[in-house]
Amino acid sequence: MEHLGISVGCKGTVLYVLLTILFINGKISARDAKLNNMSEDGIQILNYICMAIVLINVGGYISLTLGTVQKRHDLILFWLISSPFGMLLLTIGMISGDAYKYLIILPFYVYLWIAMFLLYKRIKSERQTGFSHLAV
Repeated sequence: MEHLGISVGCKGTVLYVLLTILFINGKISARDAKLNNMSEDGIQILNYICMAIVLINVGGYISLTLGTVQKRHDLILFWLISSPFGMLLLTIGMISGDAYKYLIILPFYVYLWIAMFLLYKRIKSERQTGFSHLAV
């Protein structure tokens, strides 16, 4: 399960760093979404909210990677808390962009969250008892 945590953490970090670069360069914007009657100020505020969520997720994926490698459950906990915001942003983006067919990704995302929660519990248990469980 540690390998999955490292893999998800590294790939998520790369993905969200790329999203950050696209937001900064203006390649992705709330203007691209089909927002009815939203003012320019509203679109700008929505852009700031999306950017904040993306940056939080960058930190979350970095902490997932470090938490898995260093066996620190508190770092994995940050990802467990921050990743639902990324899931929400992904869902809103798919719905507003008429990409309903990509909603199939959500069950996989939920599965990853559950797997990382189990990893969190196992590492927390190991740190409290001092015993290492066999890798699953």
